[in-house]
Amino acid sequence: SGGVLVEDTVPGGAAEAAGMKKNDRIVAIAGKPIKNIDSYMTVMATQKAGTSVEVEVIRNDKKMTFKVTPK
Repeated sequence: SGGVLVEDTVPGGAAEAAGMKKNDRIVAIAGKPIKNIDSYMTVMATQKAGTSVEVEVIRNDKKMTFKVTPK
């Protein structure tokens, strides 16, 4: 398992705009595995605003990839 659960999306925010939903589990960002909130924060800190990044999530046991553009 592992990953980080999306507890909510900010209306108009980057995750919502990309199509992510509450209860998605983020398992990778930019090809880097996300094991917990610490690795999530570390990877997000290296992302540039305005540059899209691939985010892999698990939703209902299916892996999905979204292009998210951090603001």
